[in-house]
Amino acid sequence: MVLKQFDPPIAIEPDSAALPMPSSLHVRHVAFTLVALATVILLLQFTQASGSMFGVEVQGVAEKLWTFAQHELVDTRLVVEKITALGGDPTTRIGKLEWDPDPAKTLDRLIETEDEVTEALHAVIPHSGQEAASEALEHLMEHIIMRKQNQIDWLRRARREP
Repeated sequence: MVLKQFDPPIAIEPDSAALPMPSSLHVRHVAFTLVALATVILLLQFTQASGSMFGVEVQGVAEKLWTFAQHELVDTRLVVEKITALGGDPTTRIGKLEWDPDPAKTLDRLIETEDEVTEALHAVIPHSGQEAASEALEHLMEHIIMRKQNQIDWLRRARREP
C-alpha cells in the first residue's frame, strides 16, 4: 500500500491572508498531495520496471511500461500544477521503491499501486468544491482516472494466463 506509509495531512496549507480558505481547500490539498505522492511512485515504478526487466520474452512488456512511465510524468506535472494553483506546495516525499527480478511480481505490484492511486484520484472528486473552477478540477481527475484505468486493464491482460 503506497499511500498508507504516509501520515496525512502532509500538504502545506496556503497562507490564509493570501488566499480565501473555502472549507474544502484543506481537504483538497491533502488529497492532491497524496495523489502527487502516488503518481511520483508510479512514475518511478514504471521507469524502473521498464528498464530492469530482462529476457527476450518481456521486452515488449518493458517497452509498454516505458510508455506508461511517460504518461505518469505528464499526470504528475498536471497534479503538481493544480496543487500550486490552489496555493499549496507539492510534496517532496515519496514512498519506498521496490524491485523484483520476477516480471510477474513486478506487474502485480504495478497493478496494486495503480488500483490504489486510482482510488486516491477518485477520492478527490467529492471534495473539489462547488466553485466554477471545481468543474475543471473534477474533469482533470476523471481524465487521469480514465487513462490510468486503461493502463490497469492492459496490466491485468498482461498478467492473465490461459
